[in-house]
Amino acid sequence: MAEVDSLENGGTVPVSIEEVLDVHDIVKLSTDLNRATGPITPKKHVGAFQRDGKLTREGLLARYQSFLVQELQTVSRNLYGEPDFAKHLVLYDRAVQERCKPAGGCEGPFFDEGALPDRARAVLGSLEIDTEIADA
Repeated sequence: MAEVDSLENGGTVPVSIEEVLDVHDIVKLSTDLNRATGPITPKKHVGAFQRDGKLTREGLLARYQSFLVQELQTVSRNLYGEPDFAKHLVLYDRAVQERCKPAGGCEGPFFDEGALPDRARAVLGSLEIDTEIADA
């Protein structure tokens, strides 16, 4: 942009971006922008959600995720008037962070992952959402 400004000679001679950047520069810029703004992709393969009509561990956690997203949308609509707004906002609360601090001192806002299925069963069970049958 500085080069475009200097070539414009104080604004008297308009200069287009194409005069400063060649096709290679534009392709590189486009590639870099796509990489920086692209969607997050999973780092591992997720197993089957059900086997013989029963939820697998993955299926239980997917059902729990479904509940959590709907809970987040409910809170978001109540607080902000827009059900999807909270999906783009991360709030950090000291009381929550202290309670959710992982064992072993690793960094990150994570509960103990080993207890995740038990927590999912407890939460879903308290809402009378089936944690065993896939088609429930």
